[in-house]
Amino acid sequence: MDIRIRTATERDYEAVNRIMAEGQDAHAEALPRVFARTQRPAGRQWYDSYIRNGLKCIFLAERPPQTVGYAMIEIREAPRYEAFVPRRYALVNEIGVTRLSRRQGIGTRLFQACVEWAAVKGAASVELTVWEFNEPAIRFYESLGMRTLNRTMSLELNAAGGAAEQRANMTDQHANEIEQHTNVPPSPVLFSVRGGDGCGGAARDPVVGDPVARDPVSISFAASGFNHATIRVSDLERSLRFYRDLLGMKLVHRGNTDVYLEWGRAWVCLVQKDGLDRGKDTYGIDHIAFSVSVEHFHKAVAELKKAGVPIVRGPVWRGGGWSVNFLDPDGTEIECFTGTLAERMKTWK
Repeated sequence: MDIRIRTATERDYEAVNRIMAEGQDAHAEALPRVFARTQRPAGRQWYDSYIRNGLKCIFLAERPPQTVGYAMIEIREAPRYEAFVPRRYALVNEIGVTRLSRRQGIGTRLFQACVEWAAVKGAASVELTVWEFNEPAIRFYESLGMRTLNRTMSLELNAAGGAAEQRANMTDQHANEIEQHTNVPPSPVLFSVRGGDGCGGAARDPVVGDPVARDPVSISFAASGFNHATIRVSDLERSLRFYRDLLGMKLVHRGNTDVYLEWGRAWVCLVQKDGLDRGKDTYGIDHIAFSVSVEHFHKAVAELKKAGVPIVRGPVWRGGGWSVNFLDPDGTEIECFTGTLAERMKTWK
């Protein structure tokens, strides 16, 4: 029977979770220290963010009346650092196919749908993350023409001795090298997000992983105030005249596709996005940010993860401070940021 590819709706939530759970089990078996076993890997808020956002999409593969595969993809922009070339790319966050439907070309069909969608959205490339243990998925992606760009590495620290004992087991030369790296400020790094495994495995990223949807939980950290808002605009000049000339905000920095405006103790960033459809979740608020102290930041991240809040970027050092982006119950993107506008300008100038 022919396979039909279509976009998902809110009604497909349970079907996607059933397929995703198969991949979750495989990942939990291979990496039990990273992945938990659960029958509902995708929280409702995280799933709905793909349905409502014009820069995200879920594709389904159907063999009527059954859903036999899915793929989740979103548009990303490269970090605005001088070290990186500005570019737009598409990130495949998930690909999964049911066990009984694998090796029938369904994963390839889903990947092709993602590539076509990314091209329409103006992406220069399609990227994803795959775990090292999943060799069939790696071969699958390589067969589609994908090549490895970077690699995430891990060093296990035992509970008793931690980093100090690990260092004692190294040569003096290696310890000195570590000392040199740990005594310098964090460098800007690309963030890593959830990646899809072809051949039936849906990858799990412990930073972005979205646990079972649950009721709001009390968080024991507090933001110290409003930090900034980032707004997607269709015409940078027109928006600059509105916010600077009409509302009286102070222009602090002007780039090719963005401007930074000081607004009392807070600031606003306007980012021009060409070719987006006008409508909900396209132009308008990209995210809002609240200030968190450096000493409370990592505790805040731990509390967010513990509460099952969907984290969509970070934690990462960027633009003069530590940053983490996550979703509120309605899918609005929120950022906790330790830096200031002045620190960001020093970093990017």
